[in-house]
Formats: sequence, C-alpha cells, structure tokens
Amino acid sequence: MSDHELWKQAELISGVKDRSELEHRVLTEFIQREAGRQLAALGGTMPNATAAPRRRVTW
Repeated sequence: MSDHELWKQAELISGVKDRSELEHRVLTEFIQREAGRQLAALGGTMPNATAAPRRRVTW
C-alpha cells in the first residue's frame, strides 16, 4: 500500500480531513501505543506492595 493510500485510509477511518491534525493524531496514538508496549515489556512486579487504602462513600 502506498503512503498516499495509507493517508487516505487514515482520513476515512478518523474522519479528520486536515493533514496536520491527522499527522498529530497519528503520532500521538503511535507514541501512546509504543509507550504502553515498553511499559508492558518491563514486566515488573512489586511483591511487597500493599493495597491502597479505601474509603466507603456515604451519601
């Protein structure tokens, strides 16, 4: 698929016609997805972690 076809498909899917807004949205989504992958790849655990305190809400 050519670059032009990819941009057209992105326009159709997102509904965004402005190229700079579409580029911004594409880059933002890409960065969020890759940051999530990197975080998941760390795969760490905190064996000594305790649950956060909870408060019961009364109305």
